[in-house]
Amino acid sequence: MFGALFGIIAGIVMFPFLMLTAIMMGMLPDSISLARGNSISHSSDNDYNIILGIASHLLTSAIAGTIFGFVTSKANRLRIIGIRKGIGEGIVWSIIIFGYFTFQQP
Repeated sequence: MFGALFGIIAGIVMFPFLMLTAIMMGMLPDSISLARGNSISHSSDNDYNIILGIASHLLTSAIAGTIFGFVTSKANRLRIIGIRKGIGEGIVWSIIIFGYFTFQQP
């Protein structure tokens, strides 16, 4: 439960960086969310697709947070005992998730 909650919080924290990435590529800030929503719904309503894209981003974050929480609670070596260790493990987990979604083959 806490994993999903903190996964959503992490997704909210990372969302501005998603928009900054779009801006650095010369696109509108909501372009990535719009593309994600379009790939799911195939609707012509852009507002709906942006909301759907943001929701899918937060759902992915909740799932990743749930897996992270489960793994860290079951493996004694990965058990989080302080904020420093938790942030470090969270960053490593984020890099793993980013690599998986960036480099996976269709």
